[in-house]
Amino acid sequence: MIWYPQKTATPTIVPKTRSVSLPIPLVRVNLLQQLEKNLMTRTGKVYFGLAMLSLILGVGNILFSELKMREYSRILDEVNREDSGPRGPAAVLEVNRTAQDSYDLKVRSRIEFYQIALSGGRVFLAVSGMLLLVVLISARGSKNKQ
Repeated sequence: MIWYPQKTATPTIVPKTRSVSLPIPLVRVNLLQQLEKNLMTRTGKVYFGLAMLSLILGVGNILFSELKMREYSRILDEVNREDSGPRGPAAVLEVNRTAQDSYDLKVRSRIEFYQIALSGGRVFLAVSGMLLLVVLISARGSKNKQ
């Protein structure tokens, strides 16, 4: 018998019960359950949040950069098409040639900027993949500890 103290002045006697342990087969814990447990830790939440943020930024950069590069490439093709057309007698003077060259340079520089933004999006995707891999490896490591 075990004595458990209570708030009352008289102690209560509780009979001790025997516990029987039955052989329970080990159940393999699902990786997603371990991932949920790992995400409950502060570090797991931070890594997972950073991975999702970089994933969103990477996909956004890639989509927007591709869209803008196509748009400016189309504009550049139109400018070059107009420039390579047949010339009349008035084209010999080339009065407004510098304005067209500066416009061509501006369009090319924007295309190069969006190529850099595209490579930045790819870097964001790579960072996201590495962070997600760290979260999964730590989830698997915590599974092995248990």
